[in-house]
Amino acid sequence: MQTVSSHQTAPSLSVMQRLRALGPGIMMAAAAVGGSHLVASTKAGAIYGWQLAALILLVNLFKYPFFRAGVQYTAGTGETLVEGYARLGRPYLWLFVALSAVSGVINTAALTLFSASLLSYFVPFDLSLTVLSTIIVITCLVILIAGHYKALDLLAKVIMATLTCATLVAVTVAVGNPVAVEPSFNAPSIWSVAAIGFIVVTMGWMPAPIEISSITSVWLKRKAQSEPINAQAALFDFNVGYIGTAALAIVFLSLGALLMHGSGVELKQSGIGFSHQLVGLYAATIGEWSRYLIAVVAFFCIFGSTITVIDGYARVVSESQRLLRGQTETEANPAIAQGWMVLISVLALAIVAFWTGALLTMLDFAMVAAFVTTPFFALLNYILVTKHRLPPEVTMSKAMRALAITGLVYLFGFLAVFVWWKWLM
Repeated sequence: MQTVSSHQTAPSLSVMQRLRALGPGIMMAAAAVGGSHLVASTKAGAIYGWQLAALILLVNLFKYPFFRAGVQYTAGTGETLVEGYARLGRPYLWLFVALSAVSGVINTAALTLFSASLLSYFVPFDLSLTVLSTIIVITCLVILIAGHYKALDLLAKVIMATLTCATLVAVTVAVGNPVAVEPSFNAPSIWSVAAIGFIVVTMGWMPAPIEISSITSVWLKRKAQSEPINAQAALFDFNVGYIGTAALAIVFLSLGALLMHGSGVELKQSGIGFSHQLVGLYAATIGEWSRYLIAVVAFFCIFGSTITVIDGYARVVSESQRLLRGQTETEANPAIAQGWMVLISVLALAIVAFWTGALLTMLDFAMVAAFVTTPFFALLNYILVTKHRLPPEVTMSKAMRALAITGLVYLFGFLAVFVWWKWLM
């Protein structure tokens, strides 16, 4: 079996080496730019204008070491972060698998419903959201099961390229046609108690829940089984994906600031309602021709997150199951991951079909659980990459350690603010 090689590192990578290395980092970006970017970043711009731009960049900077840890650990040891959690102790692994299984089902349900709602823009006849959701799920499963990892790898690259180009076109058009600000409009300040809830939730899920770092780690190890990847190439791929998500967050914030901020329009609270509102406002501001441009941007954003979330959560849960059973990699059945993909998808469809009204409550629960556990898993990631003797090219530098410690202070500080706002205020 091929593993990520940290000893094949060349002084510099050729263009072809860089292109061949792209994969897990791009898939991470596709998983990250769903609700946290299309909804949260755009709403941040719509409500607060450009005030949160610097904070969004800082949050991405503070979380960088912990997402990077997944690549460092796998490149340096040949193991996934999930295997690292198992080495730290079974309680950590049990907590991780419980969080991942619940988050995987609820997030898939939300993203599937979101994708189905946006798909209705391109279907010339009326279909229920349940039918459209089923179409989305079946499409995802066919791609994942029939095409395996390589199909997802290729699709993620296509989606991210399309999403980036379409979003940049949308912002360019919006720059020339900004919304007319109401004369009586007074921009709300981010330095107020009323803003705490929105900021905490937005920053907590930016760029993505921390378990995405373990999913990236699993994807990297899977890619290394079919082709040799050195540590430098793996880190390049990660940086492209991570920096891309940060840039897209600012781009979506720009859409909100240019098209909604100060317009006097009351924003929809649900993600689906808000995305349709964004499409409608874009068409009203720039022209009806732009309706499908922004609809394509929104659909690719959410569909990319849907398919990568199904694959990623299924892989980490099946990996956790193998480790909890004490099985070696050779003893593991590859079909188990596909079984988890189907199970997660079926449970998500059941929620869409029968418990749609409870989905917001479930999402709130998943968000709170992920937000509360994020600082602790970030700390585990930091321990894993500093505790092990990794090769020099993936060893955490002094500057990165300082950034990681600053990030931990930020994460635990935000957790304290969240607890105060949610339960004590």
